Amino acid sequence: MGLLMRHDHPLASRTTVTAKDLKDVPLIMPKGVLGRGDLSGWLGRYAKRINVVGTMNLMYNASCFVREGFACAVGPQDMVDTSSDSGLCFRPFEPAVSTRLAIAWKNGQPLPPAAGAFLDALQDILKLRQMCASISSRHRAGSICQRSAQTRRLNRQ
Repeated sequence: MGLLMRHDHPLASRTTVTAKDLKDVPLIMPKGVLGRGDLSGWLGRYAKRINVVGTMNLMYNASCFVREGFACAVGPQDMVDTSSDSGLCFRPFEPAVSTRLAIAWKNGQPLPPAAGAFLDALQDILKLRQMCASISSRHRAGSICQRSAQTRRLNRQ
């Protein structure tokens, strides 16, 4: 989790964002994060000082408001384009914050081809992560997982 902001935002010059940094920053927050209280422990004493100006379900929609300068958005990394020509940048929270995401679909219903391919790719990634977690040596796991991910990307191109 981290903060999506414009490239010219004062926090864009930092490599990470802390709870203290969010004081007085207008924020768009994911509804689920607010409902579950995912950030309450991370925010600590700054929880009452944050300025939530809106909520969202889709990071892309929030990015439109961020791009126009209305607020910054809290969310997971790599959900929207943050390339140099996008006008946006993402800075992770420090200390790191993670949250759970859920993917739901109707069991037994045929999926459109794109949705089926997405689900297959997601399941492959989860299996790979489980395999990497079970390997005892971190160095060995890192190199195996990197090679496997790179091979998978090349095969799909």
